Parts: sequence; structure tokens; C-alpha cells
Amino acid sequence: MNIGRAASFDAAGKKWTIQPFSLEMWFAFCDWLKSRKRDYDPLERVGRLPLDKLPGDMAERLVREAIDEDKQLHDFRPESDATKRAISTIEGMIKIISLLSGESEDAARDMVLSLVKSGQTDVLATAISETIGEVEKKVTA
Repeated sequence: MNIGRAASFDAAGKKWTIQPFSLEMWFAFCDWLKSRKRDYDPLERVGRLPLDKLPGDMAERLVREAIDEDKQLHDFRPESDATKRAISTIEGMIKIISLLSGESEDAARDMVLSLVKSGQTDVLATAISETIGEVEKKVTA
């Protein structure tokens, strides 16, 4: 099932076409997101605190905040902040473009990096928005 629409753009001396986002692509992207090494684990971080020495309400608030933050880091809906942050990274753009174009990650990396170097990441943002943005509109409608 395809969601969204195809988009085309020129980059790195070639015409790129990215296909409409599909559920299969979404699951592949989510698997990639889950496999990424996180910079930190909010639950582990709060677990290292001397919670038993803090006032009860403060300890409870810190644990609740860590649980909420952990949930956000695992929220892989198209419209979630965690997903938007991942897609906006160079690594995320490379993965998305590779999935949507059917090109290898190496080819997608070369293209993304050439656009970054030339200050044309808006081309990527527009193309990705045209296909993934449609998903977000449908999900939140």
C-alpha cells in the first residue's frame, strides 16, 4: 500500500525519483530507527541517581520524566518528534532517500552529502515532505 506521492529532483549530476512512501518502507525505516545506537538512555540515567535520598515528590517527578522521555524516543509514528528528528539528520536523510529511491545507501550518501555541501538540503526537505508529508497529513487527519 503506497501512501503519499512520488517526487523528483536533480542532485549529484543525476535525476532522482523517490517513490510514494509504502508501509513496507515505513517498517524498514522503523527497524533502522530501533537499531540505531542512542546517545543516552533516560531510564538508565535516572537509575544512577540516589533516588532514595531525594524528596519523594522530586524522585517521583524525575522517574516520570525519564519514562516520558523514553516513550518519546521510541515513538515512531510519522508525525512524532522522534521520527522528525531522525529524518532531519544526515543519517536519517540517507536512509529515507535510499529506501524511497531504491538506490544503495552509498549512492544516497553521495547525493545527500553533495546537497549538504552545496547548501541545497531544502531540495531534500521538499522531496521528502512531498512523499512523507502526505503520510503525516493522512495519519493526523
